[in-house]
Amino acid sequence: MVPAAGADHRGRGRGGWASPSFAGAFLPVEREVRADGFRARWSVLGVNRRIPAAWSDVEADGIPFETTRFGVVLHDPVGVYRLVERSLEYGLLLVGLTFGLSFLVEVLSGRRVHPVQYALVGAALVVFYLVLLALAEHVGFGLAWLASAVALVAINAGYAAGALGDRRRGLLVGAWLAILYGFLWVMVTSEDHALLIGAFGVLAMLAATMALTRRVDWYRIDARAPTQSASGGA
Repeated sequence: MVPAAGADHRGRGRGGWASPSFAGAFLPVEREVRADGFRARWSVLGVNRRIPAAWSDVEADGIPFETTRFGVVLHDPVGVYRLVERSLEYGLLLVGLTFGLSFLVEVLSGRRVHPVQYALVGAALVVFYLVLLALAEHVGFGLAWLASAVALVAINAGYAAGALGDRRRGLLVGAWLAILYGFLWVMVTSEDHALLIGAFGVLAMLAATMALTRRVDWYRIDARAPTQSASGGA
């Protein structure tokens, strides 16, 4: 809407949209946003607008009407592309926690993980987002996330079982990744508490990592492989 010329302008607006975005040159002086809709009240003073009280047709072309426009945009916080965009914002967290899991398994199992294997795991994470976007356009974000997560968990768990030579460790990796994807799903779909959920989730994962590695002798990790190799050759 554009305020009329002359005197001060006051107006009210309401609607059944739970995520309004108040835009334009003037914000409402009062607003109430609830799950069932919103209410807002504007009060625009005449001195705040660069619109004269009267003008002719010739002068109208030079009046900046667009600079005084304001209103409400019905923002959709859970649209498909918005959710995919939000999931990409947590991409660094996903990569870091997945690589951290790989390193943790490497330390606890005593099996070396080659950089090429890390690169393949990283490539799988990239493909996850590609599959997620491709499916979300057709079946919705929820089903797309579920299908993509199940596929990537199965691939990484099977790969870990082969690389580590232990099916149980592969299942453990798969279970951890399933928890990780579930945790990220909650963060992505939570509009108001994503930071709170993320902070406590990362804290819990850090505590679990510290508990699992509390008996690890980090000074012996680098020397462990040559020692084992030498003893095996003897």
